[in-house]
Amino acid sequence: MYADFSANSRPLPMALVVNNFMRMWGHSMLYDYHTFERMLQRTGFVNVCRQECGMSGHPFLCGLEQHGMVIPEWANRLESMTVEATKP
Repeated sequence: MYADFSANSRPLPMALVVNNFMRMWGHSMLYDYHTFERMLQRTGFVNVCRQECGMSGHPFLCGLEQHGMVIPEWANRLESMTVEATKP
C-alpha cells in the first residue's frame, strides 16, 4: 500500500502515517467507535455500547483497565476507547 503512495510526489495520507506509528507500538489497527460497532454487530455481537475508561455495565469489570495509571488520565481518555458487547 505504501508503494502506491510513495510512487508519486503527494505526501502519505495522515491515516497511514498514524496507523504506521501505532503499529510500531504493537497495535494492529486504529478504530473509531462507529466502525468498531459495525464490525462487532456484523460478527454477531449485540448490546454494543461505549463506556468510560475503567467503567463497565458489569460491576466485576469496573476498574480493570489500568492504562490511566501508566500515563496521565487525561491522555488515557484521549487515546483510549472502551467498548462492551455481548455475544449471545
